Amino acid sequence: MSETEQDTPAELLPYEELTRPEFAETAAATFTAEQLSSAILLQGPCPRCRTPIEVHLLEQVVGRGEPAQPAAEPKTIFCTCTDPHPNRPESRRSGCGAYWTLVLNRARG
Repeated sequence: MSETEQDTPAELLPYEELTRPEFAETAAATFTAEQLSSAILLQGPCPRCRTPIEVHLLEQVVGRGEPAQPAAEPKTIFCTCTDPHPNRPESRRSGCGAYWTLVLNRARG
């Protein structure tokens, strides 16, 4: 996070689609993951605007049989906050524009 972003209240940060390596590092250190029946719920503060967010990652829909699940899956996560970030496109209902990739390690069972 830049010094300007760090000192700016979340709701005043302008919308900007960007990613930085430290976004993933911060999210990996601050987010929690909860396995639900058909999704994984990630919760934590957006690494850019610091607003608490929730992200539901749906599990793969299975028709017949169970596909082999990889031990680790990279997932791109987007900020889903509802703060009114200036310059957010009208087509976007949420987020500050930040995104990052997390690798979700799955317990094999």
